[in-house]
Amino acid sequence: MIEAAADAGAHSAGYIVLRLPQELNPLFQEWLQTHYPERAARVMNRVRDMRGGADYVADFAQRMKGTGIWADLIRQRFEKAAARCGIKDRGRHFKGLSTADFRPDLLTSGIQNVADAGQLSLF
Repeated sequence: MIEAAADAGAHSAGYIVLRLPQELNPLFQEWLQTHYPERAARVMNRVRDMRGGADYVADFAQRMKGTGIWADLIRQRFEKAAARCGIKDRGRHFKGLSTADFRPDLLTSGIQNVADAGQLSLF
């Protein structure tokens, strides 16, 4: 995925370990059991390993990346893949937002609705 992003022009990337807050937890577990019953227990055990035994931890410091050996392994794999592809970790190299790519011609053209401008360019 990182290689495809780099090939498409991405300069930075980040990741979030699976989060299962509130109603997502039973919904995900039902989907997992339906589509991958032979893997369901293993997947949930990995999630719990990264959450101190819980399915979800709301603590800001842990909820996005998790903790423990599996979280460390995911982080290491992400960092190595990103480095190999020339992608910087968004969290460590984020320089803030820029308005350099905004199109002022749309703002000054009198168009009230962006949809009226036709197909916009993504880049």
